[in-house]
Amino acid sequence: MSRLRGTGVSPGIAVGRALVMERDAAPVFRLALPAERLDAEVRRLEEAIGASREQLRGIKERLSREVGAPHAYIFDAHLLMLEDPLLRDRAGEIVRNEAVNAEWALRAVSESLHALFSQFTDAYLRERSTDLDDVIGRIQLNLRGSPDAPSLSRLPGPVVLVAGDLTPSEAAELDWDRVLAIVTDVGSST
Repeated sequence: MSRLRGTGVSPGIAVGRALVMERDAAPVFRLALPAERLDAEVRRLEEAIGASREQLRGIKERLSREVGAPHAYIFDAHLLMLEDPLLRDRAGEIVRNEAVNAEWALRAVSESLHALFSQFTDAYLRERSTDLDDVIGRIQLNLRGSPDAPSLSRLPGPVVLVAGDLTPSEAAELDWDRVLAIVTDVGSST
């Protein structure tokens, strides 16, 4: 029997069946679009952002009801990121100026924002790049046509969730009555 060591975030021990969650990054292709499709592509981007906004509001409301408002505040930051011109407007500009698909434009924006976040000297602010990944990942899922982002709200019985990482919105969507413990490879207590 092997023994793993890590940093505990809450006290206690849990024993249960492990449920492993893997997050595969979907490939993003750069598609050149004809000029007559650019308006529709920007609308598609706006619709994905709108769907993401509604999903995040739903998560925030549920979390506020179930565990209290302080834990839901992180989603205020996510909602603000959705409206930030550095994300929203810049992605639309890339679609129009480079005549490319929304997925590629969003990827380009993500890379430039990550470069900006990496320059922060404050560790807390640097860690917000995880929130950025969460928001952009949700928009990308909605761009791929998913009416709802994947949910962890229906787990198969009591489990110990094992993941490389867990985004704030994934944690908020968990069915906590069925989660005995969470084990992640990366992350921090925040």
